[in-house]
Amino acid sequence: MKITGYIILFIFLQISSAYSLCLTDKANFGDNFNKVKENKEIPFLEESSPYDGQLFIPGEFICKNNEALKGSGIRYIFLNDKLVEINGNNFYAENLLILQWLEKEFGIAKNKPTNFSNENKIAHIHWEKDSYFVFYRMEKHDEGILESFQVRSKRFDNEYEDYAKKLDDEID
Repeated sequence: MKITGYIILFIFLQISSAYSLCLTDKANFGDNFNKVKENKEIPFLEESSPYDGQLFIPGEFICKNNEALKGSGIRYIFLNDKLVEINGNNFYAENLLILQWLEKEFGIAKNKPTNFSNENKIAHIHWEKDSYFVFYRMEKHDEGILESFQVRSKRFDNEYEDYAKKLDDEID
């Protein structure tokens, strides 16, 4: 009986971790641009960017069978040749699915307003979970709801500071 319980727990953990880690399933924070770009499992579309590099991926290729990211665009952002941020958006979302998915993966924001719903015109929240900073924004339009998110690894805060200094130097 105990063994069966352990097996069921193990299977549950495997299924839930596979679902929650879909953003970093094929690329990890800190991976270099070429390593991520050369991944043959995902059809990356390279974009020009003020960053060191940026890759665009349709959400359904990153997180298969995830309704929240169906129809969304995901961007992998690189600074100093390291994956430091993953962001995305869905222009015609319904029912705040991206927010619900983020909360399952990264917990519920402590500063989330109690009246936060798809009835709001514009709303945003942010929170931290372990080594991640999570930002979520929602805008209601006539065509639907624009949901956007940003997940940033706090391990690479120095890369953001270096990038800001580099921009300041170029302006001066």
